[in-house]
Amino acid sequence: MKRLLLSVVIAATAIMARAEYTTMTFTTTDNQATVISASALTITFSGKILIAESADSQIALPLDLMASMHFSEGGDGELSAINTILSDTATADVYTLDGIHAGRFTSVGEMHSQLPAGIYIIRNSKGETSKLILTK
Repeated sequence: MKRLLLSVVIAATAIMARAEYTTMTFTTTDNQATVISASALTITFSGKILIAESADSQIALPLDLMASMHFSEGGDGELSAINTILSDTATADVYTLDGIHAGRFTSVGEMHSQLPAGIYIIRNSKGETSKLILTK
């Protein structure tokens, strides 16, 4: 599995060289999504742990819990805007389009695992807002 995952990472890195990707999302088998900047991204393995390190952060994920990973191109701004809102403060409040408070979250992965599919408005403590279209 490690060789297969390494092959996928190498192929993805080659593809990334041809496009301008801003983030990489890792999804685990329990649908938790972890997003990391694609700026100066390196991926290495230590035993059964995948280590992704970018210009501004580092994550470590067990290989046996990995479900998928993908790059996101710049231009749609959706995920980048949400991560910017969440990185500026510790939490963000999420509201339905009807204005009902759906919860307070600290990550996109947490939102994905706890909210049903739909369209939401996210607001951090600074008052910055963004929309989130959540699909399952």
